[in-house]
Amino acid sequence: THTGTFSVATLLFTGNLSDEECEASFVPSVVEETRKEEPQLISCQVINGTYYGKNGGVVSEEKYLEQCFSYKCAVIDDKYYFDNNGASVSYDAYMSACSSKPENPDTGIEYGLFIVPIGAAAIYTILKISKKNSKIFKI
Repeated sequence: THTGTFSVATLLFTGNLSDEECEASFVPSVVEETRKEEPQLISCQVINGTYYGKNGGVVSEEKYLEQCFSYKCAVIDDKYYFDNNGASVSYDAYMSACSSKPENPDTGIEYGLFIVPIGAAAIYTILKISKKNSKIFKI
């Protein structure tokens, strides 16, 4: 079922309805409905080499990448650099924002300095003791 209003055809009257000539013919005529097309927002698309940004405006390739993707600490096509906030920046700004090593939060002892020597000494001691106490019994 269809609800609402629509037109299938328009009847076109041709003829004369005077008292003398009482002749009429109705011919269906196809109605072409003209609908108003709502403009579509073209956002974050590349159409025929033209870049459209987040708001649908024409933008550069760099702005397109910045607005439409979430690149963080990334290098795209060896020419666009994105910092840790996703903004397009220069190479120097990219390096200062993204190439730093995580800092030590100074929460305590550097365990690596103690674990390696203690572990080596423990392995050495275990090997020495196990060689002294290993006897082969023949029956």
